Amino acid sequence: MKTLRIFAAAAAMLILTPAAVGAQNRERVYDAENTPGFVPNDTVNPRRATEFSVFYGAFPASNFIATYRDHYDLKNSWGTVGFAFDHSMTDRWIVGVSYNFSTSPGLYGVSGDDGHDLDATWHTLLANVRYVYLRTGRVSFYGHAAVGVTVGYLSPEWRDSYNITRFAFQVSPIGVQYGLGRRFACFAEAGLGMQGIVQAGLRLRFL
Repeated sequence: MKTLRIFAAAAAMLILTPAAVGAQNRERVYDAENTPGFVPNDTVNPRRATEFSVFYGAFPASNFIATYRDHYDLKNSWGTVGFAFDHSMTDRWIVGVSYNFSTSPGLYGVSGDDGHDLDATWHTLLANVRYVYLRTGRVSFYGHAAVGVTVGYLSPEWRDSYNITRFAFQVSPIGVQYGLGRRFACFAEAGLGMQGIVQAGLRLRFL
C-alpha cells in the first residue's frame, strides 16, 4: 500500500505541474506581452498582432501651412479621413503605414460666377510609429509620429490642373486608446500634421 501511495503521489505531480507552469506562462503573456489597449487573449502572440484602423482628423496641416496650398488663399477643408495598417513589434512599439484624403471647397471670396475658382485635393501616405508609455487595464496612453509624402492635385479654372508633392508629417504626443474587447478598440489623438490637430477612430485587431 505504501508503494501504491507513492506512485499515486508521483502521478499527481506529473499531471498538475505542467498545468501550473502553463498558467504561469499565460499570466506572463497578460502582463508583459499583451497588445496595448485590447482585452488580454492568451491564444494569440501579441508581438505578432496586426491592426487595421479607420480615422477622421480635424484641421489638417493643409488648412494653415501655405506650402501645402501652393500659397493660394484656399478655404479650410472639412478635415481628413483615412486608414492604417499597423504591426506590434513589441509590447510598446507599433509601426505601420497609413493613407488619408482631404479636399478644399475652393478659394476665399469666390462663389458662383464671381470669379475663377480652384479645387484642391490632397493624398497623404505616411510611415507611422507609436510608443505606448502607460497602460492601465483597457486604457493605454501613447505617442505617435509619422513622416511621408503628400501629393496635392490643384485644378484652377484659369489654367491646366497640376500636381504638387510635399513632405508630410504627423506629431501627436498625446494618444489614448480604449479596448472594446479582444478585437476592437477606439482611440483619440491630439497633435499637428496632415492627419489633423484632433484625430479619432476605431481599430480592429486581427486574431
